[in-house]
Formats: sequence, C-alpha cells, structure tokens
Amino acid sequence: MALQNDVDLLKRVDLLRGFPDEQLRLLAFGAERELVRAGRELFRTGDESQGGYVVSGGQIDLVIYRGSREVVVDTCAEATLVGELGLVTAATRATSAVARVNSEVMFVPRVLFHRMLSSYPESAAIVHERISASVHSMLRQLEELHSVIQAAPKFDLPKRR
Repeated sequence: MALQNDVDLLKRVDLLRGFPDEQLRLLAFGAERELVRAGRELFRTGDESQGGYVVSGGQIDLVIYRGSREVVVDTCAEATLVGELGLVTAATRATSAVARVNSEVMFVPRVLFHRMLSSYPESAAIVHERISASVHSMLRQLEELHSVIQAAPKFDLPKRR
C-alpha cells in the first residue's frame, strides 16, 4: 500500500504529470524517504546535487543568504519537486533548502531517474520541455529577486542563540 501512496504522490508532481503508473512505480520503488526536522537544511547552496526531492509532507523553503539576511525564494509544500535540475545533471545547488516544520521528503537519485528516462524515451522529451520552461521561469524570478534585494535597505538580523 505504501508504494501505491508514493505513486499517487508522484502523479501530483508537475514534472511527472501524465506519466504512466509503471514509470512512477519504478521511481517510487527506488526512492529513499527522509525525515527533515524543523529548522534543518536538506541541502546548502553550493552542494553537489545527486538527485531531486519530492516533498511528501511538511514545508521546505528554498532560501538564499545575503550576509546575515535569509531571503525565501520559494516555499515548497506536498507534491513539490525540490532541486529538479539535480535529476538530470550534476550541478551545484543554487539555493539552500530549509525545513520550516518537521517534513518528509522522497529522494529520487539521478541515476534512477536516468534509468527510467532511458527506458521511456518519450518521457525524456517531455521532461526536457518541462525542465527548460522551469529553468527559464526560475531565471526570471531570480532576476526580479536580485532587483528587490539590491533596492532593499541593508540591516542585520539578530544572531540566533
């Protein structure tokens, strides 16, 4: 039953929308579940990516740090794919990912994702189109965010104890 729950979750992920159950079952079977406590980082800016994470419960924020300021770039809830670029290529993480509440994620290793795509070339074409669109959107958002950050007054947050 847990495998079917994972397949149902993957069906709701934008990148995988419309993929046949057989392909999603392959990903769900090979994925690793992780619990991330509130306040903990799933990964940090600059880390080498090994795959992507599907949020299966809780909330993960993508953040960048400007000095001691934390800027939330995106908030990811259930059925959101975090670090999708890591599914297709080795890259360094552009943001940090922080759990805001106790959260659960499903890690999909890049090797597993590539295996699925090589077995289903029609899905590879769909993934290429969707990731391309997502990267373009993210670049536009980062440009907008950069403008906002540059215009914001400078101040330091109190240090955590």
